[in-house]
Amino acid sequence: MDYMEKYHTCKDYVVVDLGCGLGGWSKGFIEKGFEVHGYDIQDFSDHYPGIFHQVDLMEASLSIFPEADVVLASSPCTEFSKASMPRSWHPVVHVEEAIAMFNRFKDIALALKPEFYVLENVRGAQKFVGKADFHIGSRYFWTNVPPFNLVADDIYGKWKLPPSRDRAALRSLIPLSISRAFAQRIHDMLGGQE
Repeated sequence: MDYMEKYHTCKDYVVVDLGCGLGGWSKGFIEKGFEVHGYDIQDFSDHYPGIFHQVDLMEASLSIFPEADVVLASSPCTEFSKASMPRSWHPVVHVEEAIAMFNRFKDIALALKPEFYVLENVRGAQKFVGKADFHIGSRYFWTNVPPFNLVADDIYGKWKLPPSRDRAALRSLIPLSISRAFAQRIHDMLGGQE
């Protein structure tokens, strides 16, 4: 039995996960019973816990997405992170593509008209895309979900990863505690039953 089959009980609630990667955002929502559809340009189909769709989101038509109650989005953060560091560390920074991706993910999220949306990125993105609504650790959120606090051990775990070819993808994973906290809050606001 796969991850989604194990937990999928709220067939009425659908999540669209933009820039899904390995599925860090999705796991908490799948555990709460949501049907989760992940979209990414890279092929993460062997690892993604939900229903995976490989697609270039910069070119995708809105017609490929199901009706969604929730849209989650994590656009690449590397250039925003570099832009917030001293120029001597990264003298050339190309934020234009990062800004375009963030804005595209936001446009998709708003066009799908979900009940709730959450865009995640780093603090450095605020200089280019506007002030985040709140943050948990190093994760900043542009969202219509009311702010909340979360204390968990795994929030800063991304800095402890050993070098590997998958390190970038693993560092970008939304910590499970954050995914679970958002999933619980949204589930409750949608009137979900246990």
